[in-house]
Amino acid sequence: MEWDGLDDFIITLEMAEKNVNKGIETLEESISEVVLNDVIENTPVDTGDLKSSWKLRREDYIEIYNDAKNKEEYYAWDVEYGHRTRLGMNSNKVSRRGVNSGKVAFVPGVFMLKNALKSGEDCIDKNAEKILDMMLGD
Repeated sequence: MEWDGLDDFIITLEMAEKNVNKGIETLEESISEVVLNDVIENTPVDTGDLKSSWKLRREDYIEIYNDAKNKEEYYAWDVEYGHRTRLGMNSNKVSRRGVNSGKVAFVPGVFMLKNALKSGEDCIDKNAEKILDMMLGD
């Protein structure tokens, strides 16, 4: 029995096996850079500490994190998801009752990291086919 193209297919699979790690690494690099750049770009600026504190760590995995602190607490979480504030006490805003009314308000989240991860998914869609072609030697 003879199958046409089987030898070519075996060669293609062997080439893919050799290039798979490089392809995955290339995809990881492009995704992490897109996510990091997007989260930095969309981080709101007050003092600039939060925006400048985004970091990327590569070990066995890629981690994007922010270690900015406000009064000994990490505050990227509060900016991402929103937080309560007392008008007149922790804010420059003045409520109708006066500066020290103590009225509780909610500052909505910015979702800078959530939106950046969506950009990372879009990067996968755009680059996965190119990297697969590279792995297969096309």
